Amino acid sequence: MSWKKQFETLLGSPNASSQDIDNSFRLKERHLPRFLYRYRPASEWAIQNLANETVWFGKASALNDEHEFAEQLDFERLTQLLVSKNIKELTDYLTQGQEVPAEILSKAEASSDPIQEISAYLLREQEGWSEDRIIKAQKVLRDIYFDHMNKIIDSKIKDTQEKMKVCSFSESPDIHLMWSHYAGSYKGFCVEYDMSRLERGDLRRRLLFPVLYTDEVFDSTEHLIQSMTNNGSFNPLYALVIGLRKSEAWKYEKEWRMVMNLGDSFPEQNYSMNCQSAVYLGVNIEADKRKTILKISESQELKVMEARPIRSKYGVEFIPLNE
Repeated sequence: MSWKKQFETLLGSPNASSQDIDNSFRLKERHLPRFLYRYRPASEWAIQNLANETVWFGKASALNDEHEFAEQLDFERLTQLLVSKNIKELTDYLTQGQEVPAEILSKAEASSDPIQEISAYLLREQEGWSEDRIIKAQKVLRDIYFDHMNKIIDSKIKDTQEKMKVCSFSESPDIHLMWSHYAGSYKGFCVEYDMSRLERGDLRRRLLFPVLYTDEVFDSTEHLIQSMTNNGSFNPLYALVIGLRKSEAWKYEKEWRMVMNLGDSFPEQNYSMNCQSAVYLGVNIEADKRKTILKISESQELKVMEARPIRSKYGVEFIPLNE
């Protein structure tokens, strides 16, 4: 098992203990790269972040992947649990107090769809409906129900995307697609952060997590069941694991991200990241932006690397300017 999978298992289990969570953080700390990188366009606010040694914590909803913090739920399992726990109240409501045979109730409790069993009995015995008519009606109601539940989960995801604040980094400064997508097609720059300058207990280190690339959306069903059964072992950090999962299509980014899980109490804002150690300049950076960044780098004693095309193959190399 890879260390990232082990990390996700420890942190994201529905039955995770405080010891599991502590172990997941220790495991993550052991694999935190010494250097992380942030690709930036040469915009006024990005250059201001460099000058002020800050990074931007923004809403997950502003990121370029619509599946940020996506999750899935097994509505059939959840419905069965809810209904089974409240079978008497449900039966009384549907029958308006009329007697239902014990064998029907037992069948309903054992069924994956208790409502369907009880409604079929009522329509058959009290309304005289045919089996074919009952099946068609139940299909229509089932489709309406699941459409409604899907809208609920979509709303939950959007709400989470608004509340979670994220700042993204990469393990490498020389990923071509990153320069293209996030640094203005080499017109921008890339900032290097030396994580060894932050002490082990520093909050910024604790907020940094590896992105877990997979094509399976996180299944939150067991976590909600734990919450509903109220057995005291609910893992409140599962939402963090949801926010660390991304499609395999993004694997090239080699992303680590800082995630602030404080909801509306932590609005979008600049956040101190005073461990800048180097700046990488894009091939196509404009002269005035280059001059400004060089001046900032000199004042902060940052190493400066400049990208230059490699003529013998596709790619660039970085040449030190101040060593």
